[in-house]
Amino acid sequence: MNSRVDHLTLCHVLKMKNGLSPQYMREHFIPQDGAYTTRLSSKGAFVIPKVKSHGLKSFCYNGCSLWNTLPHAFSEISNVSHFKVTLKQHLFSSF
Repeated sequence: MNSRVDHLTLCHVLKMKNGLSPQYMREHFIPQDGAYTTRLSSKGAFVIPKVKSHGLKSFCYNGCSLWNTLPHAFSEISNVSHFKVTLKQHLFSSF
């Protein structure tokens, strides 16, 4: 069940990254850009928002955290259907 929720969350994050979601959702996902090039910024990572106890369950926090843990190859996929298939293989191979 948990991997299914992760799959849906990451599919929504990809849509936000590619501009396929409403603006009100995208404004909470801030790309990790800075003066220095890091591994996270080069793979298209997002800034993880600072939250307290109840914020750990928020979509923004979970989406950013999950996206940043994906391998670099996932950030280069722009086709949603290809991303879904590849992500499903990745999530279920970890079991």
